[in-house]
Amino acid sequence: MELTKSGLLLLGLPYNGKLYFEAKVHAMTIGDECEALEAIENSKKEASSIDSKVVQNMLVDLAYLSAQIEIVGIPKSALTPRFLLENLSTDDYA
Repeated sequence: MELTKSGLLLLGLPYNGKLYFEAKVHAMTIGDECEALEAIENSKKEASSIDSKVVQNMLVDLAYLSAQIEIVGIPKSALTPRFLLENLSTDDYA
């Protein structure tokens, strides 16, 4: 049984010139954990020299969120930790 919570983002997530609001978040699975850990490793390799420790820590948090979240209308592959960092509003993250 998959536990999923559906709702609407307050400000929306921009993608290809449009805003998307419908979000679904499911309970973390072992597979999601593996996906998040892989994304964390990738973000360490791609880390910019200007990424502060705060940004690096947020990317870790967003790696877990990106493994659990679905935004209707945005491909799952686009919902990377870096994409969420740069596009998800703090209101919608909370």
